[in-house]
Amino acid sequence: MIVYAIFAFDGRTPFPSLYALAPTVGTVLIVLFARPGTFAHAVLSLKPLVGVGLISYSLYLWHQPIFAFYRHYNDFILPPAAALYLIVVAFVLAFISYRFVERPFRDKVKFSGRSVFAISGIVGAILLVSGGAVQLRFQDYKNFWLAHQSSEVRSLVAILEEADPQLSNFGMKEDMSQILSDCRFNVTKLDAGTQKRILHCAEIYGPGVLILGDSHAIDLFGVVASKFDAPFIVGITQGFCRPHTPKKSCQYESVLKFVSGSDPGFGHVIFEQAGFYLMLAADGKKGSRAMFNKHGLAEDVGALAVDEDHARKTLSYLRQLAEHVPVTWVGPRIEPHISRRAVIKRGCSFGFALRPGLAAAFGRLDTHLRTIVSAAPNVRYRSQNDIMDFRWPDDFMNCDTTFWSDGDHYSESGEVRFGQRLPDDFLVFREQ
Repeated sequence: MIVYAIFAFDGRTPFPSLYALAPTVGTVLIVLFARPGTFAHAVLSLKPLVGVGLISYSLYLWHQPIFAFYRHYNDFILPPAAALYLIVVAFVLAFISYRFVERPFRDKVKFSGRSVFAISGIVGAILLVSGGAVQLRFQDYKNFWLAHQSSEVRSLVAILEEADPQLSNFGMKEDMSQILSDCRFNVTKLDAGTQKRILHCAEIYGPGVLILGDSHAIDLFGVVASKFDAPFIVGITQGFCRPHTPKKSCQYESVLKFVSGSDPGFGHVIFEQAGFYLMLAADGKKGSRAMFNKHGLAEDVGALAVDEDHARKTLSYLRQLAEHVPVTWVGPRIEPHISRRAVIKRGCSFGFALRPGLAAAFGRLDTHLRTIVSAAPNVRYRSQNDIMDFRWPDDFMNCDTTFWSDGDHYSESGEVRFGQRLPDDFLVFREQ
């Protein structure tokens, strides 16, 4: 049962769930029945396995920070050779801490229970105070580090900080609002007040344009608003919200209910969502940023596939919308997934390019989405990548600004830059 769990379970296995009983019950059975004279007892009594068992707790404590710091320092890349090296390091440190920390504290002759609790309390207090001090003085440490860097690095850090992923959007205010005028605004929820406001704008200007989707649609609202001065453009966008995995807190159900009323308020819905959620990793796991970040900048991303289930569910929702308002699905942008650490290490003039295989993966996704949308009435598909015609490294950054606030979102500079590439008829729905 344990071996089955090791090889059969993956990221798609629900947990916690009844599946967890397999390794748990398997372990219980070994504890109950691995008695002297049995094969299991003979195997588990081998000195190498007993040794691993003795240092297992120390090994458990050491491996996490070792691997975490390595990934953080190396752009979240962990080659197999490095993993083997880190395993050896973890074993060495685990043995040392077991021999000189764990064993002495287990010796009741040397340390009583009261002594152990007292020492633990003192150490805990020291860690709490020192951790708080570091947190309070973080800006000082950061300034100290910056003061010892070159002017190019300081300038680069300033550029990257200005492109804050939370605030670097066209028209974004400090309170995260995007209100460009009474009828040009972006919100996360479609509440009663917003519905009333939309209907009032429709009375003045006629049916408006709705930008709908996740955090990538927040970018799209900025891209559209920076290009067009149409008086009635509304965004209803919310990060972590996509139609294929709906949540009650998301906006999709309320939007569908609103546009299905007697007066939908909108004449055109433009939808966008992050592309990696519509992909599958080479091992079949659901798409995530890790599919790209685990690879070096020059390393092939591998055979990424289309998540047909997520694509189908997304289109199903858009078809429901399209029964009431024409819908344009703006295809996912190519996501460079280049970290800030990589930028700081290499500099603004470095020729940043896409990882091998990344453009092809988004090309396959574009082709699949265009195909399935072609048969949907009142829904059209427009490839964002065809429209933007990205050129690397020019469309990534320069030494004056960055066009990406992180690995897959536009910065405000990017929204303005790419907004100028939108065709003049972008806001108009035309059948394919």
